[in-house]
Amino acid sequence: MTYVLSDIHGRIRPYHRMLKRIGFRRSDTLYILGDVIDRNPSGITILKEIMEAPNIHMLLGNHEYMMLDFLDADPDTDFDGWIRKMDRWCNLNGGWVTYYAFLRESQRTKDRILNYLRELPENMEINVNGKRILLVHASPTFLFSEGAAGLKNKTEFAVWNRIAPGSGVEFPQDLMVCGHTPTEYLSGIIPMEILQDGKIMWIDCGCAYGTGQGGRLACVRLETGERFYESAG
Repeated sequence: MTYVLSDIHGRIRPYHRMLKRIGFRRSDTLYILGDVIDRNPSGITILKEIMEAPNIHMLLGNHEYMMLDFLDADPDTDFDGWIRKMDRWCNLNGGWVTYYAFLRESQRTKDRILNYLRELPENMEINVNGKRILLVHASPTFLFSEGAAGLKNKTEFAVWNRIAPGSGVEFPQDLMVCGHTPTEYLSGIIPMEILQDGKIMWIDCGCAYGTGQGGRLACVRLETGERFYESAG
């Protein structure tokens, strides 16, 4: 079976419970649409688990993008820019827990993590039972144009630009699955649930925010469309 989930945001317990709920096996495949890290403590641990699993594949999310943007910056050549990137990731978007966990790793593990993140795709097309499915974190790169949404390149666009229901986006695939935007912002429904509008599905159900704000971890079995939820606690 083929599964997709998104936006774990450092919550390892609901992630592990979800793997048990779906009965995830070596013969199955799981796609994670980014934002494994930040806001909660276990992002680096989850990343290392994903890296060791040959049947789990991941897209770049905006939180992994911010992590790379900061850690690849050089304070000696642009100190003010380095501070801005630290502030954006760590102060504004919950990156401190990830940064501290990353610093505790060996240099070899740090290098492996960064190399893994640098190679993550922005979008991915897969085929499930003859259906073409486009996986994105926030947006498909084909929508990018210079100056689009004030974002400087197609990678930044792919991980930050939000698609709303009724946007009229056209694409040749049979389905596009998005993370990034907690579905409460799109539907107002609490507890959050997977939302679909035509050929676009949004599956970030606010695991980052916990049960107090109606957050859950959501997963879809692509062969059948079956939806699974785990409490964010």
